[in-house]
Amino acid sequence: MGGDASGLESALKDVNKSLNATKRSLRDVDRLLKLDPGNTELLEQKQRLLSEAIEDTEKKLESLRQASDKAKAALESGDLGQDQYDALQREIIATENNLEGLKSQAKETESALKGTGGGLKSMGEAAGNAGDKLSGLSKGAGALIGATAALVPATEELNRDLSFLEQNAKEANVGVGA
Repeated sequence: MGGDASGLESALKDVNKSLNATKRSLRDVDRLLKLDPGNTELLEQKQRLLSEAIEDTEKKLESLRQASDKAKAALESGDLGQDQYDALQREIIATENNLEGLKSQAKETESALKGTGGGLKSMGEAAGNAGDKLSGLSKGAGALIGATAALVPATEELNRDLSFLEQNAKEANVGVGA
């Protein structure tokens, strides 16, 4: 592959650097999710980080596949050894497997995110619809149900803020009561 290898190494270096930074962030988010699995803010961060990792992994895979085409020609012409070609093929397979794993995690995270946020939103919508249907019974009862529906988004925000406070307290080795 001669001079072409340095271009590949440079391209992969940037992609691998970005992937490693994203993976470190994902590990941090996963660690925090073990403490608070329903935290929608952390689930959203994980989903965003997984999307970045998928995008970077796809770029890496494309670069490796292009290098594979050049490597095959170099192998056939005798400019590349079989062991180097085989190592490149193993790297492609490992990257494909990694990509599939990331996509699987993204689907799981999306489901978890829909399960937490979606459950509260549907409860609020159901309460709002119930208020509309009960408006004939009593304006007071309809207003009470409507107010309850309005509390759901505020409760989501309060729970998110409380989880941040709880995490900060844990990191400072202080009880939440303090």
